Amino acid sequence: MDVNGSLQDVNVTSSIFQYGTRRNVASWQTVTAAVCLSPIIVLGVIGNLFSLLVWIKGRRRKTSTARYLSALALADILVLLLPAAEFWVFYVLHVDLRAKSWFLCKFYSYLTYLTPVTSAWILVAVTVERAMSVWIPHRINVVCQPKTALLFVFVAVIILSLVYAPICTGSGIETAIYMHSNGGGFSVQECTIHSSSLIKNSFVVWLVLDLCLFFIIPFGIMLFCNISIMAKVVCLANARRNTLQARGGQTTAPRGGRSQKMLKTVTRRIIVLSVTYCVCNAPLAIYNLILISDGADDILNSEHIAGYRIVFHILMFLNNGVNFLLYCMIGSGFRKDFVGMFKSGSRTSTTR
Repeated sequence: MDVNGSLQDVNVTSSIFQYGTRRNVASWQTVTAAVCLSPIIVLGVIGNLFSLLVWIKGRRRKTSTARYLSALALADILVLLLPAAEFWVFYVLHVDLRAKSWFLCKFYSYLTYLTPVTSAWILVAVTVERAMSVWIPHRINVVCQPKTALLFVFVAVIILSLVYAPICTGSGIETAIYMHSNGGGFSVQECTIHSSSLIKNSFVVWLVLDLCLFFIIPFGIMLFCNISIMAKVVCLANARRNTLQARGGQTTAPRGGRSQKMLKTVTRRIIVLSVTYCVCNAPLAIYNLILISDGADDILNSEHIAGYRIVFHILMFLNNGVNFLLYCMIGSGFRKDFVGMFKSGSRTSTTR
């Protein structure tokens, strides 16, 4: 998901793009990015660092779920420090970092696509693992091991890196000349896709592929897994209630109640993460889908495109910055591990 959008969307008569790397951005966009995105980046990076420490030092650090969530925290930090920070610099400081050099053009063009989609697929992996733990709990320790989680993350990063490699190889700095409506003109250095690149002539197909990898396929998998989890939980609850009734209404907690409570907490956490991902990313995905459709001009008012872009991207970055708060709200074990890291002599965060 390219944070700066396509230069074809720019209204040249408004002189949004000026000489060099300086950009003239509307004041309301600057205020919106400064007020909304600044705390998301700062608090999001700090929160994900805390989450990373909890997952690698806490009591559940040797579980596959902890490995997945550690990788997710690291991916979210990269999203906030790279695409989100570039977005902030563009709209708040009015500087186009991509246009400064050949390296920065390729660097940001590539990682702007790669880091968010990597975060999405790590969340897909942990969601699938939770669904498996609910449906095949007796084999989960065999199927889902910490080494398996690390292997999946590594393979996923390699595959996605290769898929998005054409963005890196095909992007570069070019000089464009824009004409004003009064007959004047100006030139500008811009980071764009070379006309001779492999994806230039099929860029719409590429955008559809990115949309599928970033949202449509992950959304479908997470929706299916979460529905199956909730269905299984309901079935187990009904079976437990029928068993208690058959025993004459005995209501004492069965053995293994603590592990069942932890399973419910972890499952609830993954469902909330998945729902948050879908809510935060669906508007941008729908917006991009409309942009590449034939009826975009009839659906979207050109005067509102800039507003949609900045709001939907801030919402996307919010998804990468709120996981720490979600962990604290949902899991008491996470809160205990987090507090235990700051207690002198505490063994809370050093024991399994």
